[in-house]
Amino acid sequence: MFVEILLLWLGLSVVAGIVAASKGRSGFGYFLLSLVLSPLIGLLLAALLPRVGAAQAQPAEPTRKCPECAETVLLAAKKCKHCGAELPPVDVAAQAAAPVDRGGASNILIAITAMAFIVLLAKSCGG
Repeated sequence: MFVEILLLWLGLSVVAGIVAASKGRSGFGYFLLSLVLSPLIGLLLAALLPRVGAAQAQPAEPTRKCPECAETVLLAAKKCKHCGAELPPVDVAAQAAAPVDRGGASNILIAITAMAFIVLLAKSCGG
């Protein structure tokens, strides 16, 4: 019984580290946190915290680069505010409707699958 619990604890700690690493966080740090405190705490933190740099990666409004001076301007702009060059028209609605990455749900699914596998592995080892 003790071996099964130890295997489950260790396996879930590894899963917490994998989920954290997939979100740009320290996988080894979350593994150690889960190992010392609880895999449940590590998994919850890793699954619920946002990706590192996710807030900075997405600008407030969609932008593009000016073909003349390569400065960033708004997607809907008709003239570059930096050099005054005319910008070619762009379909703003099509550009704004780009698909959004929803990686959080797949990480949780991976964690649940790994937990089920570890439980089955522990049951088969222990009899």
